[in-house]
Amino acid sequence: MKIAVFSDFFLPAVDGIVTSLEQLVLEFERQGHQVLIIVPNSKNAPKKIGKHIQLFYLPSIPVFLHPTWQFGLISSKIMRIFKEFSPDVVQIATPANVGMMGIFLAKQQHVPVVGVFHTYFMKPEYLQRVGIKLGTRIIESIGWKFIQFVFRPCEVIISPSESVKKDLEAHNISGKLVVCNNGLHVDDSGFRKANFERILNKHKIIPSKTFLYLGRLSKEKNLKMLIKVFYMFQLKSPDSKLLVVGNGQPKRELEQLALLYDISDKVIFLGEMKHQDLFKNGIFKMARAFVTCSTAEVQPMSIIEALCYGMPVIGIHSQGMVDLIQNGVNGYLVKPGALNNFVSKMQLIMNDDELYKKLSLGSTHKAKEFTVEGAAKAYLNVFKGLL
Repeated sequence: MKIAVFSDFFLPAVDGIVTSLEQLVLEFERQGHQVLIIVPNSKNAPKKIGKHIQLFYLPSIPVFLHPTWQFGLISSKIMRIFKEFSPDVVQIATPANVGMMGIFLAKQQHVPVVGVFHTYFMKPEYLQRVGIKLGTRIIESIGWKFIQFVFRPCEVIISPSESVKKDLEAHNISGKLVVCNNGLHVDDSGFRKANFERILNKHKIIPSKTFLYLGRLSKEKNLKMLIKVFYMFQLKSPDSKLLVVGNGQPKRELEQLALLYDISDKVIFLGEMKHQDLFKNGIFKMARAFVTCSTAEVQPMSIIEALCYGMPVIGIHSQGMVDLIQNGVNGYLVKPGALNNFVSKMQLIMNDDELYKKLSLGSTHKAKEFTVEGAAKAYLNVFKGLL
């Protein structure tokens, strides 16, 4: 099968959408399918991924909201590239301008289109945390109408989780909605024990007394709350540490907040790491549990990665998280703003070894639902159904 994928985000950007898409197209190739990826060009963009996956980069300009995002521009070559590839199906990974280019080309050439919903960019909690505080309800309404407009021509719309599917249905997203989980392939063969021990020794990290956050450092991730939660926690467990892996504009502000709380020696900012480096350095082996205060998630890949390593997860009861975490089974979900409850769950996991083992086993079991082989099979079944 020939699959053309249009996305507004791709490598070298590091986030869940990019990780999910990269893993998926590589699995398509492993299963014998041909793939064409059309994305905006960016600095340090890879010249090749996989063995035979075709990459076509659109001319682009920077997006002011995020330093690694690029706005893809129309290219005079895109029609020729598309016709020469002659896809059987078009996958729209993001409902923005590049995605709309894909829909236009697909409809012109009578190729079926599958849209994928990955992010809640229009939700008030997301808008407020990126600095938009006025008119969020109006913007949310416009955002949902935009999603409806973009996805209307799609024969099928893929949601990564059941709760997100119900939300899309509630907002009158037209088309056939199908749930296909995100998938992840964990390859521990590249693990370097020397790297792992070097990081532990450098920062005096004791894994059994450390908590991990991994992801973009951006306002919608509610990281100020996470720093405050950890401050409250370490008052009762002063030998604990918080490991933060990721990068973004609020990093300096978060470092200043840790300094203000006098915990700068206990909050370790490791910066951004490429996906393969997370496994090479053993990042998921450096902590007792994964913690996040984000309420703007669809199906975060960082959580799936943590589950694959048997990490209990503590997060906020919100859209996307409820499909991944079950209280007392593989972690805990607390109500938004319930800081003391969050702290108490951290204490439970750190201090109760039997509970930790139970939750860890629950995470490992849950992770089996998110293999990249299973994700690719679900997508391919959707594609075959259209053909």
